[in-house]
Parts: sequence; structure tokens; C-alpha cells
Amino acid sequence: MSSRSLPALRAIGFDETISVPRAAVLRRAYLHHEAAVIGMGWLWVIAGALGLGGALGLTGLHSLRDLPVNAAFLVLLAGVSVGKMVVGVMLTDLDPRAHRPALVVAALSLPLPHGLLPAATMLYLGLCLKGRMVLSPLYQKIRRESEAVTTPLSPVPWALACLSLPILVGWTLMALG
Repeated sequence: MSSRSLPALRAIGFDETISVPRAAVLRRAYLHHEAAVIGMGWLWVIAGALGLGGALGLTGLHSLRDLPVNAAFLVLLAGVSVGKMVVGVMLTDLDPRAHRPALVVAALSLPLPHGLLPAATMLYLGLCLKGRMVLSPLYQKIRRESEAVTTPLSPVPWALACLSLPILVGWTLMALG
């Protein structure tokens, strides 16, 4: 966690020496963001697999000269898809090392047809104060000390998946057609 975010976290009643009851209270305050980040991680693993499969499928169906899309776009799609899968796995564990790579992959996903809504949501989750807290080493300590608190299932990533899936399917059918 950066030294710039510590004063903001201390302003909301947060310090680095946390007792177990206080850890449970703090964790309950961040549970919705925790669930959303974990859900986005799973969504990114699925979207990364679909994107990589689509990029590989397009190159397998056509010769490189007859591709319906620019080859550079396929390289970007494949690279972002692999990045989404790797960062998605890290996000499902709330790994603090996933914070910056998640922001980079989200920014690279913005121009992709199926990536706008999930990328914008991940940028919000990664840049807001609660999102930075959830992806911090200190929050890992809070999670270890408050294991009795369970993470609920967030509907946000799955709603985004339902909105993004028709776009992905339509884009893939247009590319193949």
C-alpha cells in the first residue's frame, strides 16, 4: 500500500495494529467490494479464456492474409486475454500484487468490443478507496484475522457477463461470417 493512501485510511478509523473484533468490523465494511473484486477475477478468467479461444480460432480458420480483422488486433486480443486470465486468478485470491496489473489490463481492455463494461467496472474497483484497501497487504491481514466472516456472492460481475456475452457472441459471429 502506498504511503499516500495511509492518511486517507487512517481518516476512516483504520490503523495498522488491528485486534480481531476490529478486524471483523472492518472486513464487514469492505465485504461488498471484496465480493465484487473476487467476482471480477472469475469474470476475467472466463473472458480471458473466451477471448484467447476466439483469437486462436480466427487464426485457425483463415490464412493470415485472409483474416477478417487486422492481425495486430488479434495479437492485442490474445495478449489481453492471457493477461486477464493471469490477473483474474490473482484477483480471486485478492492478491495485493494484482492491483496495478489489473488496472493496466483494464485500460487495455477498454477498446475491445466485449471489454468496455467489465474494464470500466474494474477501473472503478481498483481506483476507489475501498478497492485499493481490498487489494492491499493490510487487508490480507484483516482477512486472516477475521476468517469467520464469509464473503457473499456479488451480482455485479455476473450482470456484466450477461450484458457482455451477447456483444462477444455477435462480434465473433460477424468475424467468422
